[in-house]
Amino acid sequence: VLFILFILAFECEGKGDDMNTDGFRQSIDAVFDRNIDALHRLFRNSRSLHSFANNMIQAGLISEDGQSEPTMKTIIEEFTAGIEFIPEQEKIEEHCIKFLSVLYTMKGSFALAAEKIKNDLIKEVNKKLPGVQFKLDK
Repeated sequence: VLFILFILAFECEGKGDDMNTDGFRQSIDAVFDRNIDALHRLFRNSRSLHSFANNMIQAGLISEDGQSEPTMKTIIEEFTAGIEFIPEQEKIEEHCIKFLSVLYTMKGSFALAAEKIKNDLIKEVNKKLPGVQFKLDK
C-alpha cells in the first residue's frame, strides 16, 4: 500500500511540474500578446530593431536564420517558440531574464518596457498559477 501511495505521489508531482511549465508558457504568450503593439511602436526605428535582434542573437535567444529583415513579430515568435522546448521552470525563468536583460541594456524606453513586461509576467503567472513564484530577479 505504501508503494502505491509513493507511486501516486510521484506521478502527481510530475504532472504538477508539467502543469507549471505549461502555465508559464501560457502566461508568457499572454503577456507578449498584450504588449506586442507597444513593442512595435517602441521599435519603429529599424536601427533599434536590428540592434535588438542582434542582441537577442548574441544572448542565444533567437537564431540568425530569418533575421536579416527582422520584425518584432518574428523575434517574439521565435523567442516564445523556444520556450516550448524548455522543460524546467528555472530554465524558463533564465530564458526570460536574458530577454529582459537585452531590453534593459538598450536603456531609456526599452528599460521601461522590460520593467513592464517583467511585472506583467509575474502578475500573469500569479493569476494562472496561484502560489507559484516566477523568479525574474537574478
